[in-house]
Amino acid sequence: EALKSACEFAREAEQQAKRIADAEKAAADRAAAEAKEAAEREAQRQIDEANAKAAQEVREANERAAEAERQAQAERDRIAEQERADAAAKAKADAEEQARIADQAHRDTIIQRAAHSLMEAVEFEQISEPLALEIMRAIADGDVDCVSIKF
Repeated sequence: EALKSACEFAREAEQQAKRIADAEKAAADRAAAEAKEAAEREAQRQIDEANAKAAQEVREANERAAEAERQAQAERDRIAEQERADAAAKAKADAEEQARIADQAHRDTIIQRAAHSLMEAVEFEQISEPLALEIMRAIADGDVDCVSIKF
């Protein structure tokens, strides 16, 4: 009976040791699984953080590129507007110069006609054409009081 009791005791001790070993193994497995999950979560968090940072950097780079393009377009628009303004100013100056030339030609024609009329009025031989033109220019320039020429 003592032997039986010792065998049972040994069996119980062995079973107890096996249960403890199984429990320790299960605890170790759980701890390993939890550590693995924690490591995977941390790795995923770092990946997510890196992805978010990369996405933010891409957004910022895109914003900088868009701003640079807006500035470049504004500069192109400014240059085009300046070129249009310069062309308009040149066209206006050219038109004014043409008008001045046409007006001067018109005045010269009127002065010449007036000089010929003056020469005819005082007999052609008494007043020379250069003198008649000089008189008419003096009148046109306002150098002769009470006399004017209508252009």
